[in-house]
Amino acid sequence: KPMMHGICAAALNGHENFAKNDLIFHHGAKAKNMLFLKCGSLAYNFLPAGRLGPKTLKVSAGSWCTEAVLWMPWDHVGTMKAISEVDVISVTASKFRDITRNYHQVYPIVRGYALDFWQEAQAHGVGSLTDLP
Repeated sequence: KPMMHGICAAALNGHENFAKNDLIFHHGAKAKNMLFLKCGSLAYNFLPAGRLGPKTLKVSAGSWCTEAVLWMPWDHVGTMKAISEVDVISVTASKFRDITRNYHQVYPIVRGYALDFWQEAQAHGVGSLTDLP
């Protein structure tokens, strides 16, 4: 059975609908899923490293966030709210890791990417990372 079939069948949570002003996640919460915004708009509020005040960014359809949870333990460093009705597709990180671990031709590549991601995070300081790419 192909790996992508396994990810789609077991790691994708389908899509969730959120109403305007719904909270998607908040600062400090343990991340469990990578999120893809299928439609609508989100507002991401965070405190950038070296900045005195918070910053808000608009996240549009086709964007993703919290990729870091696929590669390392991750707590959200910002707060995400819906600014319109939105559909979000999520990938459960633990299931993604379990599935990729079973594909011996792919696992070294995925593991290498995870190590590169982690090393990049350490080089720039984990405090400089956000939930956005």
